[in-house]
Amino acid sequence: MNDSNKIGTIFKIDGRRKVPKSKQIISSVVEALKKDLIQIGERLPSLNNVSFELDVSKDTVQRAYIGLCERGLLESVPGKGFYVKAIPSENALKILLVFNKLTAYKKTIYNAFMRTMNTQAIIDLHVHNYDTERFEYIISSSLDNYDYYVIMPFFYQYDRKVTDIFKLIPKDKLVLVNKDVQFLGFNYPVIYEDFENDIKEALEHVADEIKDYHRIVLIFPLDPMSNREIITGFETFCKQNQLPYDILLGNSDLNLQDRDLYIIIEDDDLAEFVKICREKRFRIGQDIGIISYNETVLKEVLEKGITVISTDFRHMGEKLAKMILAKEKIKIKNPFKMIRRRSF
Repeated sequence: MNDSNKIGTIFKIDGRRKVPKSKQIISSVVEALKKDLIQIGERLPSLNNVSFELDVSKDTVQRAYIGLCERGLLESVPGKGFYVKAIPSENALKILLVFNKLTAYKKTIYNAFMRTMNTQAIIDLHVHNYDTERFEYIISSSLDNYDYYVIMPFFYQYDRKVTDIFKLIPKDKLVLVNKDVQFLGFNYPVIYEDFENDIKEALEHVADEIKDYHRIVLIFPLDPMSNREIITGFETFCKQNQLPYDILLGNSDLNLQDRDLYIIIEDDDLAEFVKICREKRFRIGQDIGIISYNETVLKEVLEKGITVISTDFRHMGEKLAKMILAKEKIKIKNPFKMIRRRSF
């Protein structure tokens, strides 16, 4: 079968639907696999051919193919194309994954979740961007279509509107990830960060070393959706250890002082802070200390290594998948630790 005939057989796209075309491609390939229209080891049509035949962008097709690779259904062979790796299980779970936003950390959770689920689930990802109306549309248009609804429950406020949307989701199908909430009156599985206690306990382990600094400064983001429990935990630690401290919103009021320790939450603020240190000739790890929040590969090499305090996002995604597969209805606090490097 040539590519044109194969495309007509496998791919079903409806421009009138509000579903993104990349997701329509994923769904049509999954259905084709289930119906044995394509076999393990078979090469799928090229990105260019699918793009031309379906009149969609090459990027759209690539996103779909990559999504199928993440599901363990396809594999990419450099220089050759995309090949069928596995057939979805007849008993594959249908999971709706709803994130608050997409960041490097959230992508780590997603990728770990997808890898662990492999072919045991068909997963659709949506992002609500803290928008209650958007969240309502995602949930209300998806009812009765999924075995599980996995939600990151970050919103500007937990008002009646938000709680009513959560009530639409069947209790036995709801799973929370990254954050727990207090307004649901029933048991549900969740793997979460304890933002207030995590930072306090991580700093407590190195309290004696922190006392060598003149002052400890928390640089907190201006973003109103930042987890302000972090501030509470930081203040509790400083007061319990009788440490002089300050809290800044962003770098705007920054006044670098020798032998201060800076805890920086946002990566953009960290980059700007490092730039300021270079301009003012402050030596990181000697004149001043830095502890950054949330681990990334970049922090391993930036300034010969930035110390971080971070939850284990990969573990979160893997454990989330295992909880669902084992049908565990438990609450788990995700591991949180300090990774020591040159900056502190």
